[in-house]
Amino acid sequence: MIAAFKHDLQPNVLRTLKANFAFWNEGDDVCPECVVQVVDHARLEEQRRGTVGLQYELGLPFPVPSRDQAYLLPTPLRVRSHLHFTGKGVTIAFLDSGFTPHPDLTQPINRIKCYADATGARVVVKREFDEPTSSSWHGTMVSSVGVGNGYMSNGLYRGLSPDASMVLVKTGYRRGHISEADILRSLTWVVDHHEKYDIRVVSISLGGDIDCDKILTPLEELVEEASELGLTIVCASGNGGESHVMPPASAPSAITVGGVDDQNSLDRSLYGMYRSNWGTCGDRHKPDVIAPAIWVAAPMVVDTPTHEQSQFLWNLYEASDADLLDVLTTKYSKARFSKDIVLQPPDIIRRAIRGRMNEDKLIHRHYQHVDGTSMATPIVSSIVAQMLEANPHLTPKQIKKILMDTAVPLDGIPRKQQGHGVVNGAAAVAQALRFSQHKLRKSQHSPVLGNETIIFAFCHVTAQQVSVVGSFNDWQPDASPMHRVADGAWQLNDILPARGSYRYKFLIDQKTWMHDPENLEMIEDGYGGWSSVLNI
Repeated sequence: MIAAFKHDLQPNVLRTLKANFAFWNEGDDVCPECVVQVVDHARLEEQRRGTVGLQYELGLPFPVPSRDQAYLLPTPLRVRSHLHFTGKGVTIAFLDSGFTPHPDLTQPINRIKCYADATGARVVVKREFDEPTSSSWHGTMVSSVGVGNGYMSNGLYRGLSPDASMVLVKTGYRRGHISEADILRSLTWVVDHHEKYDIRVVSISLGGDIDCDKILTPLEELVEEASELGLTIVCASGNGGESHVMPPASAPSAITVGGVDDQNSLDRSLYGMYRSNWGTCGDRHKPDVIAPAIWVAAPMVVDTPTHEQSQFLWNLYEASDADLLDVLTTKYSKARFSKDIVLQPPDIIRRAIRGRMNEDKLIHRHYQHVDGTSMATPIVSSIVAQMLEANPHLTPKQIKKILMDTAVPLDGIPRKQQGHGVVNGAAAVAQALRFSQHKLRKSQHSPVLGNETIIFAFCHVTAQQVSVVGSFNDWQPDASPMHRVADGAWQLNDILPARGSYRYKFLIDQKTWMHDPENLEMIEDGYGGWSSVLNI
């Protein structure tokens, strides 16, 4: 029906089409609505069978809502990131215990502007990184969650701002403990050098050790000073589920990030709170927003024993039956598995291997799932980078207000624990594009339902042609062209379809398909992507 709608069909959809339509051959065109029906049918069958124990049954280290979604969702999708904005031209400073120059940060282009070691009394800018240690893992994962490009997963597990630059500041004391004074020293260096490195955002996944009070601590005062200078400071609220927030997260101007457990799903009815901290300091209520803080994909530090073991386990898990038994007799294998494992059937052996992989939280040869508000913080920091790419004139106060205004509250969760709710990446960027005197300020949000009309809006600064294509126009690419209303702003005013549920996408320059980034309602499209859902 629509030749332009060409993607690789998901394996489960491909199998179902072959099984139920003998006349259909792989490579033939297929109606998108037929694909949607296959996806819906599979989902209904899953619901009938029930999902209790599904994670265990599939041998996965994370929850899944269905067999068809037996993978960890990429972070940009989970926070409804605006895929057109990638943090280009924005620099984020990360303060953490240590870093390594991971390929997700340095390949194919090294985006690390500066590496500063603030573990001594004097901050030292270094040309080379230290050899990886246990302290290198946290900062490497945190920075990659925010601005990694997923280089070692072919882009699958990228951050929200994979084109952003970064300044990495190793924070702490050489004896190991990271105190509030250490964070103060690192942030002071960032403030003093923010113009030199064009730093606009500071991401801090560390906490101090002085209880907040009505009187600001020196670290909180520095956060306020940094904000006045134009730096947006994003801080982790801390873990433990306690009414206890420490500086710098307790600073009034800080964007304090708590955690949500989204169950690795887009279904908001499944969402609950992560065990993040919350509290009141004077008249300040924290956190301000929450973001995914569990089941988050992050890269391992390469060429470490953990990374090497991951390669071994994945090779073993994917080996043929014959090769599997050969490898299990090696010295390396014998040191990791019981000697009688070779006597078991291959399926039992693979389950044992999968169990070991799950213990290591492996989701990919080069990636683990991680948790903590430390990981939620760079997610929000990277959304801020997207907002600044969209509108460089935003102030820290405006950015914080937009993030809170566009966040989506969780039902049944006290406001004091979740702040304003779950961050909505695309809505925050959309609001940034329309904020104050920006040239797109008159553009409508998408979609807008009137009594007789519907308005779709889309922002894409390089597009030459954009169309709305969906089930309400039989997926015809030329049926509903959008009109350019300003530089980068596209809009369509159309007749409101009849009551019902519809799927749609934006078609950019007759070649690129994208779901509506401002519409929270999404569903798998059967082609490895997502369609937006319009309910009338």
